[in-house]
Amino acid sequence: RRFDFTSLPEDIDAVLDQPVAELFIDIFLSFPRARVILTTRPVDDWVASRTSRHRLNNGTLAPMQQPCGFTLPVALPIVGRAGIGRLFELNNDLVRCAVPKERFFEIDVFTKPTNLLMRQLADFLGLLEWRPWHG
Repeated sequence: RRFDFTSLPEDIDAVLDQPVAELFIDIFLSFPRARVILTTRPVDDWVASRTSRHRLNNGTLAPMQQPCGFTLPVALPIVGRAGIGRLFELNNDLVRCAVPKERFFEIDVFTKPTNLLMRQLADFLGLLEWRPWHG
C-alpha cells in the first residue's frame, strides 16, 4: 500500500488488467465512488487459461488481494487447481460485495449473450451518444 492511486493523472478514465484485480481493494478505497466493471468467466476455464505453460512462465499473480509476489507457479503446488479456482471465485465475490450495485457492472463474454452488451455498457458508463459500429 505504498502507491498513492489518487496520484494518477486526472485524464486517466480507467485502469485494467493485471494487477488491477489483485489491487482492487486499494484502488476501490482510493476511488470509492468509481464505477467498477468486473469481467468474469467460468472458473474452470479461467484456471486452465491461467495455469497454461505460457501463463505460468510470465509471473501471473495468484487471484487474491495483495498477493505480494505469490504467483501462480508458487501457489499451484500449495493449493492446487481447485484452490486457485476458489481464490478466483472469492476475489470476484469480494468485488461484488464491496461495490454498491448502482456502480457495479459484471461482464461474462464467455457464457452470456453479448448482442446488447455495448449498449448496456454505454448506459452504465453514462455515455449519452452511443452508435454501434458497422464494419
